[in-house]
Amino acid sequence: MDYRLKRRTFLGASFGAGLTIAGLNSCANQSTEGGSAQSGADGKLVAATYQGTWEDAHRKILVPAFKKATGSDVTLVPMFAVDQVARLQAAGATNPPFDVAILDPGPLITAPKDEILQPFPTQASKHYNDVLPRYQKSGGGDWGPIIGLQFVGIAYNPKKLPPLLPLGPTSGSQNTKGASVLPT
Repeated sequence: MDYRLKRRTFLGASFGAGLTIAGLNSCANQSTEGGSAQSGADGKLVAATYQGTWEDAHRKILVPAFKKATGSDVTLVPMFAVDQVARLQAAGATNPPFDVAILDPGPLITAPKDEILQPFPTQASKHYNDVLPRYQKSGGGDWGPIIGLQFVGIAYNPKKLPPLLPLGPTSGSQNTKGASVLPT
């Protein structure tokens, strides 16, 4: 099995990390009014993150960079997006459990955004205008830049399923008898 980092994976992760830094940087420039119940005059930012590699990257790369750039501490709260939405809803608009949430498309689309989120403060973000316009808004509103892209892999048991055809255009000379085709 090949565990080398592919160019697209690296570029996608770098893109996501850069946008996250831009988002966190803009949060540091906000007043604490309307911030999380755990943030306050001490300048601490409370940010939700996904568990696993997201949390590792945030702890090792983004949090130190954010602290260096702003002088503010960060508390990370690892949890799934649906749990973030549930916690935000339970806490109410005046007592949010964190300042920054990371929501993937499903939970973001179904969340009562007007009740639990505040618009992204574009004027406070130094690098917002550097983000391509198609990535500046997420969830059909001003909820902040898109910070990640999803890749989907397919695993199957070759003893139960015939070999898969390669993706992309195929030539007429290719023998497709007995092969499985997965629509994309």
